[in-house]
Amino acid sequence: MADWRAILEGLLVLKPPRLTVEEAIILYDEADQNELLHAGLQMRRLRVPGNKVTYLVDRNVNYTNVCTINCQFCSFIDHLDIKNHTLKLSNKSVRDFLS
Repeated sequence: MADWRAILEGLLVLKPPRLTVEEAIILYDEADQNELLHAGLQMRRLRVPGNKVTYLVDRNVNYTNVCTINCQFCSFIDHLDIKNHTLKLSNKSVRDFLS
């Protein structure tokens, strides 16, 4: 079983490999939070030098409450009678909302 410190060290390169599920679980369960934060800062500095950091607003438009997945990502699932409780928006309504 890999040590969480070794996993973090392997990520501190310009193009790190993707984490495996097992590595992600080890980091989640065992790694020190401050060490994770520091590793994240170091990774960011490798990719974006300097102290200017920005962010991206990512909108996931929920144009319906009809959901059969129940993934816990949003609260738009409707367990009631779908036919009588379905939110219906036209393409124009969605475009207007996004404008």
